[in-house]
Amino acid sequence: MQTTRLTPTTSLPILNKDGSGISVTSLGLTGRGYLHALREKGVKLTDWAIDVLESEEFDQQRKPGHTWNLRVVFSRQFEERQRTDMVVNTSAKASGYAFLNVEAAVLFRLRFSDAELHALGLDDWVLLMHIPIPTGNPRTDAVCNQLMLNPADHDHELDARVIVPNVRVWSVTTAWVYQEQEDAPS
Repeated sequence: MQTTRLTPTTSLPILNKDGSGISVTSLGLTGRGYLHALREKGVKLTDWAIDVLESEEFDQQRKPGHTWNLRVVFSRQFEERQRTDMVVNTSAKASGYAFLNVEAAVLFRLRFSDAELHALGLDDWVLLMHIPIPTGNPRTDAVCNQLMLNPADHDHELDARVIVPNVRVWSVTTAWVYQEQEDAPS
């Protein structure tokens, strides 16, 4: 499999005030605290997203006060048949990006409204690739590793899923979000 090397110029063109890119900082909340904050902001949560937020693993991954530097990878950087989670994840890793701490994934949804995401050119699926989280729910019995949202639906939703490598070929407007490698958990 050929790996596409991602360059900083292919990252989302939005910057913090200091020009360093997108960052999110922990609010120090528990999973249930984030659940409440998301609902207060009007985010609709699917059952799987709720399972992730209520899991013990979410609270174990929390890093109160920590700031994560995020990078966005657009699927338009890949040929159509290469727009799969497996190919994009491999290219992201080779480019020094890592799966998000799940708290950073939730903070991304809290930070941006659907309208703000549209203004940034994120008009389709935004896939927040995070460290796997066992949901602890026998109903789903899943290990989720991707929170996702679709601003095109205008429903301000947050969903969760288990990625299945090379099964789905995403559209040219899909984007994946990772964290910089030096921010990655050890």
